[in-house]
Amino acid sequence: MKNASLALTHGNYLSLSDIMVTEEKLLCTLTTDFHGLGYIQPSTRSENGDLVEGTVLDLPLWMVNPMKRNQWLEFQLPTAYQEEARRILCADPGIVEFRQGSRCRFSQNHYPLGLYIIPLADNINNSSLSATQIVKKKSLTLEEAKEVRSSLVSTFQLRFRQIMDWSNKTCHDTSAHDLKRLDRSERQLLEIGKAEQNSLISWNQRKKSKILKPSTAIKNARLMTDYADSRKRARIEV
Repeated sequence: MKNASLALTHGNYLSLSDIMVTEEKLLCTLTTDFHGLGYIQPSTRSENGDLVEGTVLDLPLWMVNPMKRNQWLEFQLPTAYQEEARRILCADPGIVEFRQGSRCRFSQNHYPLGLYIIPLADNINNSSLSATQIVKKKSLTLEEAKEVRSSLVSTFQLRFRQIMDWSNKTCHDTSAHDLKRLDRSERQLLEIGKAEQNSLISWNQRKKSKILKPSTAIKNARLMTDYADSRKRARIEV
């Protein structure tokens, strides 16, 4: 198979696909004050012009990652990875459309975005929280992260079979409706699969480079051996 860079590329600074993933925005709540940054959200800034604790912002993933590590914010798990969306994917992942505007706001970067979000989980379990704390809790818990990871794996496995079927049927013209179901990495897999299937068909139908039959190959090998022996004998006689 030819080398290919999938949209699943994770943490690659020079990958355009990775840049597009880290530009996805998450709904965040600040857990500390930021001095002099009140102009970012004028409606909630303090008298001193500070961005105050509790302010809700849409921040790109590349900014959420370091701020979450420093405990400067809590983020809300995107709708596409919440319990309702996971139930839909568990029921029949093949019919789900990974595109913006869908019911659960699925993203065209569903898999790589999920891979980025999982490590941001807090190291606590829902079992250690009260019902009130669970409702107030914004960020991803360790238990939820495990469920998200399981959902990503099972969804990809089941949808991959469908992609392979489409790839093997070269006569199948993938419609725009079919492509709407796929995220970027799945569309790339489909293109790679079709290209490899076409290469295999071309190789099977080759005419000028037919493999010789065993009997013909053996005959040619004997002729070459006899020719080499005759050359040796000629040199010895000289």
